[in-house]
Amino acid sequence: HAAVTSSTHERKSKTHIISKGGRFALRHNTMSDDVPVVVALKAMGVTSDQEVMMLVGSEPRFAQAMAASLQECATLGIFSEGQALEYISKRIRNGQRGGPWERAPRRSEQDEARELLAHVLLAHVPVIDYNFAPKVVYVAQMLRRMISAHADPSFMDDMDYYGNKRLEL
Repeated sequence: HAAVTSSTHERKSKTHIISKGGRFALRHNTMSDDVPVVVALKAMGVTSDQEVMMLVGSEPRFAQAMAASLQECATLGIFSEGQALEYISKRIRNGQRGGPWERAPRRSEQDEARELLAHVLLAHVPVIDYNFAPKVVYVAQMLRRMISAHADPSFMDDMDYYGNKRLEL
């Protein structure tokens, strides 16, 4: 799995990408269930499976690693950004939607999911005017590094390991 702790002046959160059963999923404490990573990418505006593969890597090892995740997204019947946002909105924890005093939701469920993806998930990567491109590239880079580390353990790294710290004398 890959984990990133994001800190901004507003919030701090930890986002995980896990591999289970050959499929990649996104895990965050604001969601009640893991979300397939391809569904999350589609919700952030990636339109096609080919674009997902171009982002992660076009070599055969990346294609083989991503095949099950792409298939899972198709099996769920998610082919558009709207369908992906709807899927994610059903997995947002109830406590994250607002307090019990809130009678009617201010925003649609899709807007809530879009807000979560833009401002809570990987919060340190800025999303300006709902342009998710930097965040999509960051998630694709995480996937690429996970697949590389699975094939060759020398690619694994731990940012908290003391040898990876810069020290000023």
